[in-house]
Amino acid sequence: MEREVGDEVYKVYGLEINPFSAGGSFPLGHAYEKKLALAFAGRDEAERIINQSLNRLSRGEGFPVIAICGFYGYGKTHALKYIYWTTRDKYYDILPIYIKGLDKPSGKELYVKVVTNLIDKLGNPWLLNAIKNMIKSIRNKPELEEQMRNIFPDMLRVLIKIKNNDILAFKWLLGNELKFEELVKLGIYKNIDESNASKALSAFAFFIYIGCEKKLLLLIDELDKIVSESSKEELVRFYDFLRDVVDHAHGYYTLILALPMTAISGEKSIQNLHPALHSRIRSGGFYIILKELSKESGVKIVSKYLKLFRRKEAQKLLSDLFPFDKVAIEKAILLTKGYPRDFIALLHNAIEIGISRGWGEINSDRIEIVFEELKKSKPKEQLKERKLIIAELISEEKMDYRTMRIKELVSKYKKKVKEILAKNECIAWSRLRDKLKISDGDLELLIEGIQDLVEVIKLGKGKRVCIKV
Repeated sequence: MEREVGDEVYKVYGLEINPFSAGGSFPLGHAYEKKLALAFAGRDEAERIINQSLNRLSRGEGFPVIAICGFYGYGKTHALKYIYWTTRDKYYDILPIYIKGLDKPSGKELYVKVVTNLIDKLGNPWLLNAIKNMIKSIRNKPELEEQMRNIFPDMLRVLIKIKNNDILAFKWLLGNELKFEELVKLGIYKNIDESNASKALSAFAFFIYIGCEKKLLLLIDELDKIVSESSKEELVRFYDFLRDVVDHAHGYYTLILALPMTAISGEKSIQNLHPALHSRIRSGGFYIILKELSKESGVKIVSKYLKLFRRKEAQKLLSDLFPFDKVAIEKAILLTKGYPRDFIALLHNAIEIGISRGWGEINSDRIEIVFEELKKSKPKEQLKERKLIIAELISEEKMDYRTMRIKELVSKYKKKVKEILAKNECIAWSRLRDKLKISDGDLELLIEGIQDLVEVIKLGKGKRVCIKV
């Protein structure tokens, strides 16, 4: 049974609450959501890329898109909430918006959710003040008005009318469908629909940029459902929309997408259905792949969670991992095969059972007892989640040969290429091929898979050199 936040019962383990969520998923809306979000740990590379990217965005060196990818339950929501709360705390010039999934692959739906989310959160007075500031800015700098008109002139007309309390203009901004005569009254010719949603979103983000002096950070979560349930044709149209949004970013907003693994490999992958969007993510942004937890990352996560919720009087008396020890946590990683959601759920239940049975500490044997008991009473919800993961794994196994070969080559040779490039900033194609003892064809595929390390430059007479990025 889930106990109340702040229940005194956790005092026996020197804790304020059980820091691990019951189902293993990130607890959205929890009283301690912010605290738990900032406990993002054990994902050192992802954390490094995220923090570097936020610094760049704040400095005006904007990047258009990041795709955070992982199987169901691998921590995508936690990563987005870490970004959200880190931004809120540290970057006054960035305005983060968290969108919890879409019902369908629709650009208009995403636009509507972004606008309504902001207005619901900040209020109509904020909107009117931002419009007032925008009008002042474009009077001082006419080129800003020209930029807005180049993106989507209807947005500028409507925002000015909203300042004058025009209800029709406000309805249009929220994505409501107006009649023809109402559109004529506004001086525009079209409602916001799938054909112009990317321009509307880009123009609204530009309005935030000049009206609030903030860069918009769009955090789009739980896209697993639309990727798995939509047809290829629907996804191509949605990827078209995302490509257009990315192309219009120009440093004043950024898109961060939480995607299932099926979006990066297999028949429905971005690379397969929309190479142009894939190219933009690779060249102008990043793919962050969340993988299984290692023993080391498991220990880091547990230490950070327990430290955050350790009672003050117990902080100097208890070890960082109490009531667990390192061996117990490593055992939990082994039993759950590093699957983050199962790992967190196992620790949650270990604490609950440990308290109810009077365990003074939770060692590896007791972790195994809890694991076996949970196995016998798996709820239907967990079985449903497992089916989703299996579906993703099956899809990944159906990858075309080329993709599989690239993954195999990267896994085998990436480390060696790093070592070679550490000694040579520039190396001839043929020399690199000979050092790795692979064919020209395989080297082509390998280079494609490690574009973050190597760039190929063509010289005269068909010669090529590999340059360290």
